[in-house]
Amino acid sequence: PSIAYYTGTFCKTVEKAAKQGDKEALEILRSAGRELAAQTVDMIKKHDLPGNMKLCVTGSVFTFCDIMRDNFLENVKKTYSEIGFAPPEYLPVVGGVIYCLLKEKSGNAGNDNDISEIMSRIEPTCREYKI
Repeated sequence: PSIAYYTGTFCKTVEKAAKQGDKEALEILRSAGRELAAQTVDMIKKHDLPGNMKLCVTGSVFTFCDIMRDNFLENVKKTYSEIGFAPPEYLPVVGGVIYCLLKEKSGNAGNDNDISEIMSRIEPTCREYKI
């Protein structure tokens, strides 16, 4: 498992230690932020996504580990200075469903028109079930 996995498991404890001045805990969080940012940047490049898109990050690590989250955001912005960050509109699973539908439809991640079409079809269900 990666350092991000371990950080997620112990993020509250590591964050507390880092805020109390523990240098090793601080480096764990900074390293996790850099690693997650590098993975995100690689994913954006691999899928040829726009560098000025809105990026949504979720999960307990991003909720509870301010140091890691801030380091992540800082490192993503080093490569994509115009990228924005936004809170989730839906549960994270919806993004996975959209991606799978796009892959099935076109054999790739699709384009903005494809995403708009899929969202117009599934949004009422997402709202109805609060997902």
